[in-house]
Amino acid sequence: MPNGTPESEYHANGIDPDGKYLQPPVPEKLLADVAVGDPIDPGALATLRERYETKDAANFGVIGDRTSLADVGWGVLFAYEDTDRIPDLKRALAPLLERRKAQAGSRYYELDASRAYRAGESKTQFLKRFNLGPGTVDPAKLPYYLLIVGDPRQIPFRFQYLLDVQFAVGRIHFDANSEQEALDKYARYAKSVVEAEEKAEQKTLELPKKAVLFGPQNEGDKATALSVRELIVPLAEELRHEGPAGWTIVDTVEDDASKAALRTLLGGSSAPVFLFTASHGLGLKPDDERLFTHQGALVCSSWAGPGSKVNDGDIFAAGDVDPEGSLLGRIAFHFACFGAGTPKLDDFSTAVGGTAIAPYDFVARLPQAMLSHPGGGALAVVGHVDRAWDWSFHWGTAGAQRAVFRKTIGDLLAGLPVGVALDEFSLRYSEISTLLTEELADVKAGKTRDDALLAGYWTANSDARNYVLLGDPAVRLRTT
Repeated sequence: MPNGTPESEYHANGIDPDGKYLQPPVPEKLLADVAVGDPIDPGALATLRERYETKDAANFGVIGDRTSLADVGWGVLFAYEDTDRIPDLKRALAPLLERRKAQAGSRYYELDASRAYRAGESKTQFLKRFNLGPGTVDPAKLPYYLLIVGDPRQIPFRFQYLLDVQFAVGRIHFDANSEQEALDKYARYAKSVVEAEEKAEQKTLELPKKAVLFGPQNEGDKATALSVRELIVPLAEELRHEGPAGWTIVDTVEDDASKAALRTLLGGSSAPVFLFTASHGLGLKPDDERLFTHQGALVCSSWAGPGSKVNDGDIFAAGDVDPEGSLLGRIAFHFACFGAGTPKLDDFSTAVGGTAIAPYDFVARLPQAMLSHPGGGALAVVGHVDRAWDWSFHWGTAGAQRAVFRKTIGDLLAGLPVGVALDEFSLRYSEISTLLTEELADVKAGKTRDDALLAGYWTANSDARNYVLLGDPAVRLRTT
């Protein structure tokens, strides 16, 4: 974000094992240059514009009640490349698929075979096969809730981003040493969701209304100081006063935001029903042997700050989740670089012709471990693909902007489906994309270029788009 120098610089979150920032400060003019040369997918622009222009319409999104699967539908989307293994995937997911079929009735969809996602398809091309275009979803053609089952190498993150503007979209994908081990993880997730929902209906799932907001502040680090001061602490206070009644909201910050504390919160003895974290995510080089297991690991309070090496004791990775605990019935949201996944090409490097940051797109291992926990998997994990910028909650000279987080978390605590609650982020992406497109059109038409405005719009647009949901978008918190 601007730092008051003659030419402002922008900073991304995320650090490497040597304690260096993943992205050196980027001059405002360079980001403006990137914005001017960075085209927006024309196939997606119509949806983004309509989403923004109809943001106040009560029925935008889908025909019907978004909280009723029988009204708006639920479906599972496979990759055509997975044709040979889809029968095994369906068997692993059978408890969840059967439950959703019973709930959605005639509006239950299994998008496989000729209806599966085809390699290289854009969102526009995919929807055209179902006689759909931009705008309100018609559940007689496709369901509002869509669960992608597939590797992002086969169903790309970019497709998920754009589909999520119009639909409520989640994804599950599990890496493993063998096919059977992967199928076991899918089965554990399906079993966990069904168990949590059935126990809630039977009133035997005792989860108190407790939410924890976790934010380390590392010495000499402006990024975590900002996220504690302008996001975690005031957001917790706003939720106490403006959020749904009956909830206990706890903020665990600064030195208290330790790895040991996080272990108790992520499946351990103190696991709340909802956990929000804001921290650096660990970023590794493409050839690092730990890339697929530790990329996006959450950096905790013991890291000594910029320039200090990051030790194993400073980060919380997939292997640190307590195997004896449980995440049954819980939802987590990680604000961190690569917290949900990593693209082969990050947005900034792609725009300036840089090199790949990973061999291929992949889902972060920590949320995979949370969703497939043997003691009971989490319902869903929300996180960021690519590098996270503080523009998510701080808009340049306008200062702190927490409303999208407050609304989303408030809706989750109120029991709305996670795919509906996250609609606030889709709306923000649509709005920023529309403003960026209009500004670029004005510049092309002869308007004097405003580097600060263009740099802010481009950074915020990239950041807003890359929040994704891992898990079934129809799940919701159910508490005692």
